[in-house]
Formats: sequence, structure tokens, C-alpha cells
Amino acid sequence: MSEIVLNVRNLTREFRLGAWGSSATILKAVDGVSFSVRQGRTLAIVGESGSGKTTVGRVVASFDNPTSGEIDLEGKPILQMNKRERKEVRKSVQMVFQNPLSSLNPRKTIGATLEEPLKVNGIGTHRERSVAVSAMLHKVGLQEEHANRYPGSFSGGQRQRIAIARALMLQPKVIVADEPVSALDVSIQAQILNLLMDLQDEFRIAYIFISHDLSVVRHIAHDVLVMYRGKVVEHGPTEQIFSAPAHEYTRTLLDAAPSMRRAFG
Repeated sequence: MSEIVLNVRNLTREFRLGAWGSSATILKAVDGVSFSVRQGRTLAIVGESGSGKTTVGRVVASFDNPTSGEIDLEGKPILQMNKRERKEVRKSVQMVFQNPLSSLNPRKTIGATLEEPLKVNGIGTHRERSVAVSAMLHKVGLQEEHANRYPGSFSGGQRQRIAIARALMLQPKVIVADEPVSALDVSIQAQILNLLMDLQDEFRIAYIFISHDLSVVRHIAHDVLVMYRGKVVEHGPTEQIFSAPAHEYTRTLLDAAPSMRRAFG
């Protein structure tokens, strides 16, 4: 069995609403969430809007700080590290967002966007970085000449390929993908999902795949974690969750979902 790459224990994220002091309201967006992800495997986190699934992803990817809990990456406790150590760890956990256009700088060429993570981290010469950019463009199904274009000249599916390429430039151990295909047409969704799975097979990346679309989840995930109001209500292998859901909320999600017969080629 593949080794555990990421281990999350009792993760909590609270937000203070309204005035400070005793009159403030504390919202527990994430409440005691625990899970692990193995190398080359995909854990899908599902739940309705407001369930806390995106907050979990943002905390794991270091876009937000937890209120409490533990996060271990390859056995190393991230939250106990100093700033320099955490900067190094961030290379290993990258994020792909729902809307690639908003996450790509419209004033930068694709080549500059892909080179930036390497440049910021002092990796390689300019020539070596250019070669790495060209190679990664090919990996995600784009061409070398695309490096000289800007995000606005690409389709939604192509932009998501670019976002995936950028996430891969630092050779991460984990990618957090937050609704990465929800803004795309169904036919393009299938292409991006198949690309993600091919890249996972090649690089042995662990994915945390956040989605509300259960058809997509069933296609890509090895395991599913179901969240409701910040808590985990069910967690298990994908086929088990879909064929014999144990929790009433999971059954409600499945009953409310469109037909599971959607085919991904």
C-alpha cells in the first residue's frame, strides 16, 4: 500500500463574527476534522456550500491558518515549524482553484507564470527554467509556443491546464484541487479529469479533490470524506460511500445529485 503523504488530525478553524469580546460570535467553519492521504491516491471532500470543505483545503495548502489541530507532511509536523521551514514545505503542497482566469495574472505570459515558482525559489538558470516550462506545457497537452501568449487568449479548459502546470512546477507531493472542473463544459471536464489522473499516475501525486459534483467525485476519487457544518459525518472508500452510505446526510446528498450515469471518456 502507498505511504501516507499527508496526515491531518483534529483540524479546527474558527472565525470571529461581529464585535470583539464577549458579544462576538464564533463560527466553527472546520470542527475536529481528521484524515490522511496516500501517495498516488485521491481523497475527495464533499458537502454542500458552507460545509467547510474549501476551508479545509485552504488550511492544508497554507492559504489560511488553523485555530488548532495537527498537519503532518511526510511525517513532519508543519504547524510546529518555523517560517523558513514552512516556506520549504509549501513547495510540496500546491493548490488549483475553481476559476483559472482569476488565478492567472493577465499581464504575464504563460511562460513567465510557469517560470515564476522556480524563479522565486532560486531553482535553475533561466535556460533550465525555460526548458522546464516547455516540458510541463507538453505534459498538460499544450504547445511550446503557448508560453508566449497571455491567459486571455486561451479557452477555459486550456487555462485550467495552465493552472495545473503551474501547480506541478515545484514537483509537489500533494495538490489541493478546489472545484477544478465545475466551471467547465462536461466534455472539457472529462478531459481535465483524465489529465489529472494521468499526471497522478506519472508523478505519484496525492490529490485532495474538493467538489460538490458527485458524478465527478465517483470518477476520480479513491476515497471520499463527507462534511456537514464543519464536521466529518462519513469517510471511506468511494464505492462503499456510493453503494452503501451509512449516514443520513450522505444519503441525502446522493439522492439530491443528478443521475450518476454521466459518462466520462
